[in-house]
Amino acid sequence: MANRDDVSRELAECTECGTVYAARQWPNGTIKAIGSESCQCGCTDFALVETDEERMPPDRAE
Repeated sequence: MANRDDVSRELAECTECGTVYAARQWPNGTIKAIGSESCQCGCTDFALVETDEERMPPDRAE
């Protein structure tokens, strides 16, 4: 079982419909929506949402 410090809270988007959820990313890369086993559309696959800072080149970040 993963240590609580190894699990990060993230924003994740359903890969089918694009709905965004608060999620946890486990050390093995698994992403699970918090409070639900699946999206409202029934999909269980999620991808991390990138923030503007994550997309910005390092020399442009504030």
